[in-house]
Amino acid sequence: MIEPDGKLIPAGGSRTASVRTGVLKGVFRTVGARWALRALGFISTIVLARLLMPEDFGLMAMATVVIGLLDVLFSQGVDTALIQNTSTTRAHWDTAWTVRVLQGAVMALLLVAAAPFAAEFYGEPRIRLIMPVLAVGTLAAAAENIGPVAFRKELQFHRDFQFTVAKKVIQFIIVISLGLLWRDYWALMIGVVLGSVASSGLSYGLHPFRPKWSLAKAPEIWGFSFRLAAINFASYLNSNAEKLVLGGLVGAEKTGIYFVGDEIAEIPYSELVAPTSRVTVPGFAKIKHDPERLRLALLKILGLVSLFSIPAAAGLALVSHHLVAVLLGPRWIDTIGVIRLCAISAGFVAIYSIFGNLLTILGHLRTIMCVAYLNAFLFIIFLFPMIRYYGILGAAALKAMLSLMVFCFYGFLVNRIVRVGIIEMLSVLWRPLVATALMIVPCVSVADLFSLPAAALMCQIAVGATCYGVALFGIWVAMGCPDGGERDLLDMVGERATGLHRGLAMLVKFRN
Repeated sequence: MIEPDGKLIPAGGSRTASVRTGVLKGVFRTVGARWALRALGFISTIVLARLLMPEDFGLMAMATVVIGLLDVLFSQGVDTALIQNTSTTRAHWDTAWTVRVLQGAVMALLLVAAAPFAAEFYGEPRIRLIMPVLAVGTLAAAAENIGPVAFRKELQFHRDFQFTVAKKVIQFIIVISLGLLWRDYWALMIGVVLGSVASSGLSYGLHPFRPKWSLAKAPEIWGFSFRLAAINFASYLNSNAEKLVLGGLVGAEKTGIYFVGDEIAEIPYSELVAPTSRVTVPGFAKIKHDPERLRLALLKILGLVSLFSIPAAAGLALVSHHLVAVLLGPRWIDTIGVIRLCAISAGFVAIYSIFGNLLTILGHLRTIMCVAYLNAFLFIIFLFPMIRYYGILGAAALKAMLSLMVFCFYGFLVNRIVRVGIIEMLSVLWRPLVATALMIVPCVSVADLFSLPAAALMCQIAVGATCYGVALFGIWVAMGCPDGGERDLLDMVGERATGLHRGLAMLVKFRN
């Protein structure tokens, strides 16, 4: 709906009174929802890995990496431009939608035009057909309703969660159904297109806002979007440069193995920090003019994210052998090394992405751009020799090393710009780090107690999670229960338990 002053707010919602409360609740709700939905992702991965060959995943990786490159150039920053702007009007929302549609149309045309060149570069004639088909999905995604962005802007994360869940479930059903029907890369290709079309239609069903064609605020929207796109381009190269060249160097099969291994390894980022960013970016934007509140909010979010991202990255590397055996099968055994190295990279990305979100909201885009392009420059220079001598493991190792370097850079920048001391950052990071170190030996020790990979995997997960939880809260209690992620976690769990108890009590009373 549209308020009298022209600002768009979520249907059925009101402005959030407490930014900190809204952000913390949003983090728990969004992250918890994504972890629940990860079950769908694992099922999808298992089924498709059993039905399809690594070569099928490799073909899609070759095409989607080109799409991703165009995406960061032409369709990034519109949502963030709306979220960070504290005085948006109806014209801003209409213009943002129009700009996104135009960007999507340009992307679709470029995908069709680039298809022959990509097919020649990768030596895969099938790419000539895959990319134009995927261009249809790109255009459908660009036409999505701009209204749901207001869910995040006004911290109405329960509505954003509903939208995200519905999209994921629809995409899951479509891809699995097509995988069972066709059992080749066509299932992945058509599944992406139909998923985008369905998601776009859903966006209009879940929010009453109806965008109109307008370019009234184009300079303002495009100006921010262009600067952010320049940063995202460098970030994309940092994350995907190896995928751009792997297909031409090692072929579709090895590319598919690397693609799946890297996707699994990025779970600590994609299922924790990516949804957290949907919460923290609008939260930081609300308080960006209050340095002290901003500093405290950063430490809060950093502590909360580290509770999960650090043990998740380490645990994923520890259980990778049995994980691949259970989920993917013997023909995917080469993904083990990729998962272990890329999990290290994902662990660092999970932390420094929070720093990047904050610096972006504060307007330090040029500084972020310099760091991103330096990382991309080093990545590209060393990528070819690493792949030539060490294959796909060389690309994964380089990714891990450069992630550590960027983590150090961002820590230095936050220290200088936001005035958050290194000691303050370490004060919220050291407990998860120590607890993670204490879980490693028990987790490794039980790896060979069972002959069945599934039993060994479940044992490792149970032992690792138990040891980490006991060590973490034991250290926290020993330190006098300081304010931090542990307290926020317990508070939220307590609120949920109280709500559940009240609900059960009302149910029992009603039945009696």
